[in-house]
Amino acid sequence: MMKLSSEAKQLRKELRGFPRTVQRHRWSSRFPDMFCTDGVKYLAEKAKAYWLLEMIASYRSDPAIKALEQTTGSQVWILSVEGNKAKLDCLGDSGWAPTIHQEIPSDFPFGEIMLYCQKNIILLPSEH
Repeated sequence: MMKLSSEAKQLRKELRGFPRTVQRHRWSSRFPDMFCTDGVKYLAEKAKAYWLLEMIASYRSDPAIKALEQTTGSQVWILSVEGNKAKLDCLGDSGWAPTIHQEIPSDFPFGEIMLYCQKNIILLPSEH
């Protein structure tokens, strides 16, 4: 298990405080049809993780993701970090086998984070 810094612990605590939100934020001109919620924007700013949003958005055209969206209406994205390596998995729902699996170098501050993507909006679990 990854030992979290005091800043990462504080950020994780702060993220739990984001309830459902109706505000949507566009973060990239590369993906003008993608949005994120207040909580995800806060996460991306504080953890310097806009790259994570870009990765999720980049998979939107993947046939497996399109099929998931038609079947379940959303995806669960899990970033698991160990040391300076991470894996990004996309599942249709918790307990499903990953539809997408990518290993990447990462300095993300948490051992694991889960995000949801519904249609074209990326959300925290507390905002889902």
